Amino acid sequence: MSLDISKLDSLISELNAGRVAATGGVSKSNGEDGTTVSFVDALHKAIENVSAAQDQAHEKVNQYITGDSNITLQDMLITSQKADIAFLQMVKSKEKLRAAYTTIMNMPV
Repeated sequence: MSLDISKLDSLISELNAGRVAATGGVSKSNGEDGTTVSFVDALHKAIENVSAAQDQAHEKVNQYITGDSNITLQDMLITSQKADIAFLQMVKSKEKLRAAYTTIMNMPV
């Protein structure tokens, strides 16, 4: 089961269009290794990481259910909890982004 990110893609497109219009170009920030990474790229990577964590959790659950002896109950539960925490954090981040976007859009010009 993968994460449907079509609504987030729409929000990212709106944010990106607003940022380009406001700054006249695409702003970038420094990544951990000294390279430049745009906000949109960082957001996409975070979403992909959450989706990968969910896929890994579903795979471990399926392996455990089918009786794979290499997967313990603890491994399955820990992986599932990690995916759940990552997803909840992404939802909270989305809510904060939406609130920030709404605040900016409601600012007088």
